[in-house]
Amino acid sequence: MRSKAKEIKILLVEDELIIGEHISVELQKHGFEVLEILTKGEYALEFLVKKKPDLIIMDIQLAGNLDGIETAKIIGDSYAIPVIFLTSNVDDKTFERSKTAKPSAIIGKPFKSKELIRTVEIVMHT
Repeated sequence: MRSKAKEIKILLVEDELIIGEHISVELQKHGFEVLEILTKGEYALEFLVKKKPDLIIMDIQLAGNLDGIETAKIIGDSYAIPVIFLTSNVDDKTFERSKTAKPSAIIGKPFKSKELIRTVEIVMHT
């Protein structure tokens, strides 16, 4: 897996920049390429017009007009890119709503680095 990690390009959509930077560092330590850290769903949609990542890791709560769930639904309608939700909102209502976006996985915050990396590896190799 480690040799293939460099081939995997990831877009992060996280409005808390410190968390986004932490995620980026962890992914890069394991050989993944982080294309960009964006803070809004609208920015993610604009980015996808120009570049296509292999995977998107997205917070559910985002700044801007679109939250992560709405953004992931739009992405799912237009692109075949898996989305992993990262969220501190793991209540039942949010979980049920998140399922409508058909994410590949959901990881609760705070997360462990090993959990994040293993989830990425599983999503990208299924």
